Amino acid sequence: MYPPETFGSSFWRNVVLVSGLGVIAVKLAPEPNDDVYLSRWIALYTAPRDYWLNLNAKHTAQQQQVANDTLLVTDAQLPPIHRFRYPQSLTQGSPFLNMVGTDVDMRDVVAK
Repeated sequence: MYPPETFGSSFWRNVVLVSGLGVIAVKLAPEPNDDVYLSRWIALYTAPRDYWLNLNAKHTAQQQQVANDTLLVTDAQLPPIHRFRYPQSLTQGSPFLNMVGTDVDMRDVVAK
């Protein structure tokens, strides 16, 4: 009904083959230095280090500006408005019997 479970199955054969190929690849791999053909090929198609430093510095400056703008918007508040509960009390005082210099000009005051 089921195949016999032995180490002679195709799964274990494939494990041994892949392990052997891995050992051969490690033995034949070049020395780890910067003059390997793969490193030269990758360096040919990548941007220089100064380009990335300039790009990152520019990005940092732009993010700082965005953070400042966000902080400005989120911390914004309306100017305080002093609302009078009874604005009619502004005109309650007597216009007569005021000493010189104590009268306040209230013509431009608008109650909100």
